[in-house]
Amino acid sequence: MLSALTCTLAGAACYHIQHHLPPRLGAEQRNSAHPALLANPVEARPQGLGHQQVTRAAVRMQEVCAEVQESQAWVERVVMGLNLCPFARPVKASIRYVHTDADALGLYDAALKPELDLMAADSTVETTIVVAPNAPGDFASFERFLAGVETLMMMQGLSTQFQIVGFHPEFRFSVAPHTPWEGGPAEEDPAHYTNRSPYPLVHLLRQASVSTAAQSYKGSRSVSETNELLLRDLGTAELERLRTAGRH
Repeated sequence: MLSALTCTLAGAACYHIQHHLPPRLGAEQRNSAHPALLANPVEARPQGLGHQQVTRAAVRMQEVCAEVQESQAWVERVVMGLNLCPFARPVKASIRYVHTDADALGLYDAALKPELDLMAADSTVETTIVVAPNAPGDFASFERFLAGVETLMMMQGLSTQFQIVGFHPEFRFSVAPHTPWEGGPAEEDPAHYTNRSPYPLVHLLRQASVSTAAQSYKGSRSVSETNELLLRDLGTAELERLRTAGRH
């Protein structure tokens, strides 16, 4: 099911936000889910509004607004504010924010595929951020979920046009840093905060736009190396404060 709402976001006019609300999955639906996403299954969380449907729906809409507001504020405060992505600020006004209550088993069909289809049909939709609070809460499962999505995109011929980037509260880079972190265990490296967001997010980007942005970058250091140095200088305490500021 798809509903729409308008939230007033800080520092902006009204953003029209699509809220994708999936139906409750039964046993038959679970068994027919995409094999790529079930390679490392995550237990589906019950969906549905239950008793006092109207009241709960209204409360959930308020929560949706809060979750999208927090995510948008984090993008502007951290990704743009710290210039972690030099290409983000110019497209600030055109970022589309989408919210879904789907979990790992329903997220692709409920939100990601519809948004990819929209981007394919409408060239004015430059980039979309899908806010997915019910996506896997542990990062290892989230990584496996993203790998499954990439497989589906490749099977459906979408990977030549689009790419995805994941953000997560427990994000950790799988590649070695430019300079080894000497301040403690590798998992505590502040550089991981490049992609540590208030909620799980899936960023949908156009391949052509990414290529154009990369070709236009003139920095003496790579973006990832610059971010690594900056985040280590700021330290974990400050970065966690920036990540969680404004949480309800």
